[in-house]
Amino acid sequence: MAAGTAPDIISVWSPSLETWAKKDQLLDLQPLVDADFPDADTRFIDFAWEQMWNPYKEIRMAMLADLDITSLYYDKRAFDEAGVDYPSLEWDVADYTQAATALTVADASGSVTRWGGQLRPEV
Repeated sequence: MAAGTAPDIISVWSPSLETWAKKDQLLDLQPLVDADFPDADTRFIDFAWEQMWNPYKEIRMAMLADLDITSLYYDKRAFDEAGVDYPSLEWDVADYTQAATALTVADASGSVTRWGGQLRPEV
């Protein structure tokens, strides 16, 4: 895209869209949505459809093709052993990272025997 040869259609995970929108590398799809799907706001799941709108650039930066619901599973015993509070709705990435670090266990040689968590990379 930086070289001026962006693809016409791409399939991408939404955080990448934010990066490209900030760099003005995305076409505003809202005029096309308005022309072809005047009822688009009722066709998609609200919170997912809202993610396709960039409030800073004020563009419809994508069309929703599918939905990825991320779930958090955790082992209460591991939290109890590490003395870490259970996850709450108020947690953000920093809280999760801090807990994951505290939950990670290594043996005497430094080899990890229990990972504390897995994060998706931020863009």
